[in-house]
Amino acid sequence: MSKLSKTIGAMTVLLSMTVIGVSATNTTASASTWHKGMPKVITKHKMWADHHRPFTNAKHRYYTRTYMFTSQTYASYDQELYYNDGKVYPTDTFFNGTSYINVPSPTYQTMGKKTYQIKSTLKRSGYGDQRFKFKLSGKQMTVWSKRLWNHIDPNEGTNRSQKKWHKLGVYSPIKGATSKSIEKSDPLYK
Repeated sequence: MSKLSKTIGAMTVLLSMTVIGVSATNTTASASTWHKGMPKVITKHKMWADHHRPFTNAKHRYYTRTYMFTSQTYASYDQELYYNDGKVYPTDTFFNGTSYINVPSPTYQTMGKKTYQIKSTLKRSGYGDQRFKFKLSGKQMTVWSKRLWNHIDPNEGTNRSQKKWHKLGVYSPIKGATSKSIEKSDPLYK
């Protein structure tokens, strides 16, 4: 084999490896990009409900249901407490009866096929960096949550960064309900 053909062969191999390396780098970079707003596949439904109804006491007097609200400007998680007839339980008389998490001015990152991570672009003093992970499967969406803190107060037990994602539930879109209507009755009560 001549010296010229060896040089051409080596240059071809080097060029192929460079092209493969550049394309692999571009794939990784685009997957880690944060995009403003929320993915359209999530915001086409404004309200999602968890069909699981965990009862809060042994006599089944009341239960909880959780909701996800989504739009291009926020994502929020809300938990309501209902009597066993679907009417709202007066949560002011129940210790730690409800929870509400809001992510204003969201930005999202694709984590995999129909899987997205959501975080807020606002840095609010005294609030952790709340993150959601959404995974779509058919008409349902599985949601996880994780909170990160950049400041740890040794006197406060609740501001520790969470290392793992915590599953909130499996949600389905519901129509005809609003954030105000769920404060009166359970839209999925049967």
